Amino acid sequence: MPPPAPSVASFLTSCSARQLSPRTIEAYAWAMAKLPPDPTPDTIEAAVAALTLSPESRWDIWRHWRTYFRWRARRHHIPNPMDDLYPPIHPNTPPPTLTWAQLHRLLVTTTNPTHRAIVTLILDTGLRLGELAGITPDSIRPVPTPTYPDGLALYVTGKTGARAVPISPQVATTIRPYIPWALTRAGIQTAVRRTLRAAGINGGPHLLRHSFALQSYLRGGDQRAVQQFLGHSSPRMTQRYVNLAIAHIIGPHRQASPALALLTSDQPTSTRRTA
Repeated sequence: MPPPAPSVASFLTSCSARQLSPRTIEAYAWAMAKLPPDPTPDTIEAAVAALTLSPESRWDIWRHWRTYFRWRARRHHIPNPMDDLYPPIHPNTPPPTLTWAQLHRLLVTTTNPTHRAIVTLILDTGLRLGELAGITPDSIRPVPTPTYPDGLALYVTGKTGARAVPISPQVATTIRPYIPWALTRAGIQTAVRRTLRAAGINGGPHLLRHSFALQSYLRGGDQRAVQQFLGHSSPRMTQRYVNLAIAHIIGPHRQASPALALLTSDQPTSTRRTA
């Protein structure tokens, strides 16, 4: 039996009441528009099979439908037609990131001080665009610790609600003169894209967020810390960066492996360094 007509609208209202970000609500509305009018296990599977979208988009639609039907089952006590369905294969495509040389070139070529402050802040905190757009001078607050008496945190609100993110004192000093930004959310996105393009790079704020995540892990942050930096609700999302980091240690492993050295050497010599 099809859901009552107000259910989708009520679900989106519920999302607003939970203070989900406008972009998240837009994503739910986009997915709901593709929902079959008579949602049964068979029609839902047929609708997913008929989608001519990328694997990532198919997964997103499935995930949004699943959230909706779970909400509907709790709120309206209507059986969930997705309970016994297998999800589509979840793509595990590594997110694009910038190399250390590209990041250095980006900061060197950024001449606009506001744009430089925005780029520097993303590379220090990994903020989402929505979180970045909403900061004010009061967002930066002292969080002293015994080890770091000058500790600071940036308090933001975004896709996953309110959260605190560590910010380096030097970066806080750099960005303070420019906040609140004299740019809208769309203006910040355009500024970042133009700044990247001037450095010969195609991408936007999320590319910098991905790069922050990878470099944070490579420079010593463990998976749990990176998950907290990014505000991920699930460690599965952060695991992508851990997997991506593996590619960066293939070369050092090839050089350091004792087994490989033994298998490829004709002489039983050691290359161990001495003091």
